[in-house]
Amino acid sequence: MNISEKSRYKLKFANPVFHKGLNTTIRCGKRLGNLPEVQGLFEIEGSQKRGRVVHKQVYFLEDLPLWVLEREHNPDCRSVDDLLDALGQPKMTDEVTVVGFYLE
Repeated sequence: MNISEKSRYKLKFANPVFHKGLNTTIRCGKRLGNLPEVQGLFEIEGSQKRGRVVHKQVYFLEDLPLWVLEREHNPDCRSVDDLLDALGQPKMTDEVTVVGFYLE
């Protein structure tokens, strides 16, 4: 990592609680264009923390792998029902974008 490396992305987290190690965040829709590429940096809005993306993929909610929920940064979103509540009750056939990242 280059300490002087700047991020042009800022991500907002409603509940900025994080695991040690791998974290995921699940965002509504197919949002690949407005997220950093794999190995890209992002700043956490309202914090001095930043993350590095290691995984980025679009899934249908019904196909969301269990490991994604297990590593979800927000403890209030680690079950399908809780995630659906947090996302505003989307349909299981709706797309979500999953970003896997480590804090730096």
